[in-house]
Amino acid sequence: SEAIRFLFTITMRWSFVLIGVCFVAFHSEFVYGKGTTPDIEVIFKGRCEEFLQFRLEPDAPLSSRVLECDKVWEAFKGAFVNKNPCQVKATDYASFYNMTDQHLAPNKSLFWSGTYALSQKYSECGQKVYRIADTLTGYLVDKLTWCGSVTDPSGFNWTDCSGAHDQSMTCKGYGNTAFWTGASQRFAHGARGSIGLLLNGSNSGNREAYSSTSFFATVELPSLQPSLVTLVNIMVANDLGVTAKETCSTGSLLRLQSDVMKRGLSYSCVDNPKDIRYLQCANNPTNSECQVLLSSSWGLHRVGTGISNSWICFTVTLIAFVSVLANLV
Repeated sequence: SEAIRFLFTITMRWSFVLIGVCFVAFHSEFVYGKGTTPDIEVIFKGRCEEFLQFRLEPDAPLSSRVLECDKVWEAFKGAFVNKNPCQVKATDYASFYNMTDQHLAPNKSLFWSGTYALSQKYSECGQKVYRIADTLTGYLVDKLTWCGSVTDPSGFNWTDCSGAHDQSMTCKGYGNTAFWTGASQRFAHGARGSIGLLLNGSNSGNREAYSSTSFFATVELPSLQPSLVTLVNIMVANDLGVTAKETCSTGSLLRLQSDVMKRGLSYSCVDNPKDIRYLQCANNPTNSECQVLLSSSWGLHRVGTGISNSWICFTVTLIAFVSVLANLV
């Protein structure tokens, strides 16, 4: 019957999506020395369908009115398949970039360095800002590995995309750098209004909050347009329970301020913004810093001209927080 055929079609369509999404959960870490992510096509197309169905927002519309995931995959694959990874350039992904391009509203762009997990929480909390991984361009391949091969019949290199074991690859550790360089340039070039940059002021070892060799320093900052970007808002977050090594007025942050101003951009910086701190405390409700923060900030506060979306996320966890405290009494 028509009803049975309809249910079969829906089931097949969403099983494809769920396979891709679930597979990602078990392949979330990028490791140099590994080859192309197994079942990358399934993951890619599953993410594409999910994004088009559930993740498109009015403040970040796609440039393309009609998008077919099969064609998006072909455009992506065509940039590197059957090629030596060292010969792939960012311009080879131009067709894919054009297909997946989005126009972000002003004040919606978030950049990060050394704060992947925290930036993800911050951007997902109400979708008030977007990282490149929250756009279709980045979402489709975030944490995946891929590269081509001139010898494998499939055109993919399934064993090594870093060059660690492939002597024909002279660009050791190159991986997917060409892709992310081009994607980051476009993401930064399209940023407007006030942009955010989330850094870690408590990195271990000799790692600085702002590295002169980071993607932000070498690719994204040079691609920002001073005529469109009104402010670079730096947020320096420290790990809970860890003493800050750098603040807005010390260390590498001073070099960052200089680099931003050299680009003709305005600069502001805040140490441990409250909405960021609340997100950190959402997963660590018994931390002593979080208990002090909660006791001094009970209830919803206004941030700027509206209620911070991070407050909304924090409120959702408030019941669990109080429950934990009650069990400790």
